[in-house]
Amino acid sequence: MTETIDFSKDRRYFAIVANVERLVSDAHLLLERGSAGTALATAILAFEEAGKGERLSLGWTKPRGRGSPSWHVFRQQVAAFSLFASLFQKYGLSLPKLDADIERHFEERCAGDKSFDELLQEPIPEAILLWFLGHRIPGYDHLSEEERLVLGIELRWVRKVFVASATGKAEVERQGGLYVDVEENEVTSDPAETKKIRAAYWISVAERALDIQRDGVFGKPYGQLATYLETLPKPLPSLEDLDEQIQQLKGDENRFNG
Repeated sequence: MTETIDFSKDRRYFAIVANVERLVSDAHLLLERGSAGTALATAILAFEEAGKGERLSLGWTKPRGRGSPSWHVFRQQVAAFSLFASLFQKYGLSLPKLDADIERHFEERCAGDKSFDELLQEPIPEAILLWFLGHRIPGYDHLSEEERLVLGIELRWVRKVFVASATGKAEVERQGGLYVDVEENEVTSDPAETKKIRAAYWISVAERALDIQRDGVFGKPYGQLATYLETLPKPLPSLEDLDEQIQQLKGDENRFNG
């Protein structure tokens, strides 16, 4: 039976939240000082630390076995699930129920029959991607067209975070921000080559997780594009006009980060 925890008095939870805040602040400073690789790694570590707090509140235990994830990956997965669940709470929606095929996929990933490297190379089935893109969501039909537009954009952002965490690619990226990898006479990975925009992306992910964990803020936008949409006058522009504006923003962003 899972222990009921009063987090308003739990020192562990406050210490974790404070550490997430510290790591996010450090990531910003590192990025400002030109250390994008370490900033990225620190941001993913902050996101992972948020997952530690969520694991406490949910009472989840890490799967065991040869193919089970490391503690780093497990906590990242918990943090990503929390992002996903909080987005549904923002719109007053219930989490979609897993059908038999999706349940079987998750059971297989946690069964320990495959090594971590095998799981990393294994693609996530299309059915699961569709599930995370808003299909089979109870209450979805009752949302306005504008809410559906924004929710669809936010779901894609959250889905990318979830897929990166579920497959272990977020952990690979974290390590890539810290270590130089070599193979024979070649350097195959170098933190110095980390792009500023990628570090900024993971900082934004960690900040969103912090908002939810520290303040219970579900109403803020999820992702940079949804944040941009919030600044536009209502009603929102058509998809065609919006796409043109986004392409312009991407061009400006690439010139800034080039």
